[in-house]
Amino acid sequence: MNPYLEITFLLWSILSLTLCLLGNCLVIRACRNRLKIDKVSISIVIHLAVCDLLYGLIKIGPSVVFRVVSFSEATTESYCQIFNRTVVPTCIVMNNVLIIALGIAKITCLVWPLKARSRSRRDGHIVALLLWVLGVIYVGVAFFTNTSSSEFNGEHKSCQVVDTIFKHVPIKMPDLAATIFYISVWVASVATTVALIIVVYRYTGTWVKGGTLTIVLVAIVQIIVSVPILTKCIANLAYFPFSELGAAVINYLSAFLYYFTSFSNPLLYYFSIQSFRTFVKEWVASWCCWQLGISRRRWNITSVIHSTSRHKSNHADNYFITRRT
Repeated sequence: MNPYLEITFLLWSILSLTLCLLGNCLVIRACRNRLKIDKVSISIVIHLAVCDLLYGLIKIGPSVVFRVVSFSEATTESYCQIFNRTVVPTCIVMNNVLIIALGIAKITCLVWPLKARSRSRRDGHIVALLLWVLGVIYVGVAFFTNTSSSEFNGEHKSCQVVDTIFKHVPIKMPDLAATIFYISVWVASVATTVALIIVVYRYTGTWVKGGTLTIVLVAIVQIIVSVPILTKCIANLAYFPFSELGAAVINYLSAFLYYFTSFSNPLLYYFSIQSFRTFVKEWVASWCCWQLGISRRRWNITSVIHSTSRHKSNHADNYFITRRT
């Protein structure tokens, strides 16, 4: 493997893991009382953050560790067979499904606004938990019936799924079912996003903005990121064999993009939701005060004093200018 590509991928993994842990923890903390969106969407956003955290801890974390520390072959193979074939596919599938649920929740808020007000966060958690159960059942069935295996590549220091993408063999029924399911989820994500844009324009007369724009951006990012895996699925269905180089390019591209999605949602929330941006700024200020040894109460009092003195100074200047005039 190219050493420059190896170093680049290691640095990208470290950056992704750091932003994933920090960003999604802030999202979960902000969902308690700072995000100004409907209650069902808040619950789904929390589960999305948990899903990204699991992906960061189970997939990105070991990817960093395996590139820095050498482990026995039994340890790496056990990880690839257990976690890389169960938890990681669950996170990928649930990420898509929860984003679809988020879009449907927003559509129902626009179509039935009175019913949306009566819903609580508990309703959103119940829906998300049901989706988690279905996702775990699907991955469990796929784990015991799928003919593909996952093995640790010592040269690339990562788990790689050994499948039919570059083999001249027909795809088997369990693999076919999993492939069709993934394509169906991708199509449903596209359809939900388009339907949300149409419903917003029909019921408000304007294009998406505010919280709806955030949901659309989250869905679009996930749709784009899923394109390499979708290409792989279509190739399996069409019995189109890839070369080993083509398969490696798809695997690395999908890894780079999926690492990005682990922290892309907090970034989108920061740039599109004012309340979350304010929360992050306050958290950063509190952390800086803690580093400097200043208590939060003293920092608040100091800020109030400075803002009050600045207001009085501006008022005095305006009064002086008025008197001169």
